[in-house]
Amino acid sequence: MKKGFYLFVMIFFLPLLFSCGDKIFDADFDSDKVGSLPATSPEGNPRFDSINLVGAPNSIEVINSRKLSSKAVKIDRGQSKLKTKFECITSGGPYCTGGYYIKFKAYPDDDPSGLLISVQSVAGYKALVMGYKNDRYSLVSGDGTEILPGTYPSGKIHSIYIKMSMCSRKFLVKIDDEIVASDKKFRDTNFQELHSLCFSYALTYKNFYGKYIVDDITIKQYLKCR
Repeated sequence: MKKGFYLFVMIFFLPLLFSCGDKIFDADFDSDKVGSLPATSPEGNPRFDSINLVGAPNSIEVINSRKLSSKAVKIDRGQSKLKTKFECITSGGPYCTGGYYIKFKAYPDDDPSGLLISVQSVAGYKALVMGYKNDRYSLVSGDGTEILPGTYPSGKIHSIYIKMSMCSRKFLVKIDDEIVASDKKFRDTNFQELHSLCFSYALTYKNFYGKYIVDDITIKQYLKCR
């Protein structure tokens, strides 16, 4: 009964929570030039949020996405062996207490090489790591590794929501309208502050193709706690 009530609250009140709170990162790429790198300082509020880019030439660029009917960022491993990283860095901070809500839209475009999505501290410690490979998402948390329900083949648009609390040191993940992981512990005990959301392909000695499209990335602080 309690579990059912908890799911009811999360499904109906998460969107309300996300409509409130203070933005600490926000990027929709609408003001960026197609074919170029996304601006390292996103336009609009909040001030002083930023984007860190690592990768081979043309591995990260702004595109006109017909599927999303808007501009978006393409993270394209191509045939490069180099590490590719698109990191969304929060404004202000450090964010050591309170609750946070992370939201973005995405779709894969054939991705056998395995994209990683992580929430990180300044020192690189992680609250969680999601992996995408072969149409599925995996999750690594303090409770172990699991394959999340649902399949997301090439071209399928979906929204990912992450709700996390620095107070309880736990989080949940929601993809579209389904909670796919809840009450999960942070992966690293040394994760002490929210610094960034990072999309990355790791350095490898082999050539792997990988492409992932992402848009409308927002991080909000919706709750403060002592």
